Amino acid sequence: MTLQQKFDQIVQQNDWWQAGQRVVVAVSTGVDSMVLLDLLQHLATKAPEVIVAYVDHQLRDQSRQETAFIKDYCQAHQLTLAMTTWPKAQHPGGGIETAARKFRYRFFGQVLDKWHAAVLLTAHHGDDLAETMLMKLVRGGQLASLVGIADCRSIANGKLVRPLLDMSKQEIRGYAADQHLTWFEDATNRDLGIERNRIRHQVLPELKRENPHVLRHFREYSQQLTDYLDATDELVGAVVDQAATKSSDQNEMVLNLNQLPTSRQGLSLILAFVIEKRMGIVDVTHGARQQLNNLVLNSALPQATMPLPHGDGD
Repeated sequence: MTLQQKFDQIVQQNDWWQAGQRVVVAVSTGVDSMVLLDLLQHLATKAPEVIVAYVDHQLRDQSRQETAFIKDYCQAHQLTLAMTTWPKAQHPGGGIETAARKFRYRFFGQVLDKWHAAVLLTAHHGDDLAETMLMKLVRGGQLASLVGIADCRSIANGKLVRPLLDMSKQEIRGYAADQHLTWFEDATNRDLGIERNRIRHQVLPELKRENPHVLRHFREYSQQLTDYLDATDELVGAVVDQAATKSSDQNEMVLNLNQLPTSRQGLSLILAFVIEKRMGIVDVTHGARQQLNNLVLNSALPQATMPLPHGDGD
């Protein structure tokens, strides 16, 4: 099966969009997004109307060349191009990657609104999924974070779809070479001072040598974990709905402990669900969760309060 056939099959099996529906594709001119764009243009069925969304981050000298290329490409292929520039004056002194991502996705949301589209496509693939899961394992945190990258999730303006998660970087590069596609390499992807790059170039290759099917296993674990978490949320949510009430100002939630599990494990699931799903507080540290569990289980304290510090775990 060719990569195009594999892509056609994945799109056909999922109800992400319908034929002729307008979709926005995030394109960086890197090999991943250029392959995604080409695959979309050659879909056998359910071919959408493509809006290319491109951001010139002005972080590299070659960005001018990349911007000129994507303009010419879209014109040659009769594709609508929505583009913007991230002014250097807005670049922060630190945390440049996070700031760039926020700017990028804010722009993507604007493009979705302007073109009345409900689907944003990105070119994350199987290697990206494995790298993300490994980073989460190393950093620590909550079980839900190990899902890594979901195929489809809601965003403010619609849904974000990642149709390449069943494909490897090797497959994508092979397709690009076979189709004689043009793309640009970001030199920072080789910088081993960046955590993801160390995992990409040093850790993941060793795992692939240990087992050539490791990417598929990461994908399967991610899907199993997603199913488990969805089922758990459904069951726990029913319990919380019976045991919890919100205060009149909606800023507090009151739990009736008599209607909650008495085991530490059950109570931990309930509290985690309330914090994340009902109160919208994410990334609470493991230590803070443990303190909260102990506080609730302490019958000697009829009333108590505690802050919920955020972070990546300990």
